[in-house]
Amino acid sequence: MSARVQIADLEIAREFWSQVSLQIPDFEYRDIDKKLKFKSDQVRALLMKSDPRTLTFRELNFLLRSSFASRRKAKEILATCDLDGLRIGLAALVDDSATIEERTSTLRHHLEAFPSAQMELPFELLHDLYPDTYWPWSKWIWNPDSDTGALRLLVNEECDLFGKDDFETYDLVCSASSYLFHTLASAGLGVDLLSPFSFDIFLAGVYATYMSTVLEMRMTREFNQIVPGAVELAARLLGVYKLEVGV
Repeated sequence: MSARVQIADLEIAREFWSQVSLQIPDFEYRDIDKKLKFKSDQVRALLMKSDPRTLTFRELNFLLRSSFASRRKAKEILATCDLDGLRIGLAALVDDSATIEERTSTLRHHLEAFPSAQMELPFELLHDLYPDTYWPWSKWIWNPDSDTGALRLLVNEECDLFGKDDFETYDLVCSASSYLFHTLASAGLGVDLLSPFSFDIFLAGVYATYMSTVLEMRMTREFNQIVPGAVELAARLLGVYKLEVGV
């Protein structure tokens, strides 16, 4: 990580935290963190403590609805995709002997008709399974097509997040996320080393702050009044808005 010592833009991070801490009060921050830990426990129970190849329709539905990328498409995915293929793809995520590509390729293949879910769900589930090792990668975190997102707002311009393929890119996103997580925690900027999910909330807060600023400048007052507040938007982005309490 020595080559990445300067990737964090702490001045910008402090400015964002001053806004995020106002828009997402501490009790809301802790509540979202609690929900993320609950979701992680549920995912781990389904994919690690039992055989994913025997997942029920209801359990598959829970996993799909636990991600912003697949939540609204859950019914359509379950109606059109090969369910056994999805189960095999989910089982591959917990294979410690496999590479990231091997772990995620089967699930990505069976979700190819749903590009957002194909890109984001496998990596989000990996984060739920191994929160200290893998990090989520969604377009709101970093969109390589436009080089935008919460992560890009927090790293210096010279930080290269472009890999030769999705898997190398994901490795770069994980490296940058891990470094920022530890750096922000050391700086006391809303991140707790005991909870990797606190960094997810910080990112969602950064994105919510950015979006509210852009919308205020570009949209009418009437439109802005119907846009979700930072707490709801963060919960939606992180897949815990109206999260089911059991499967």
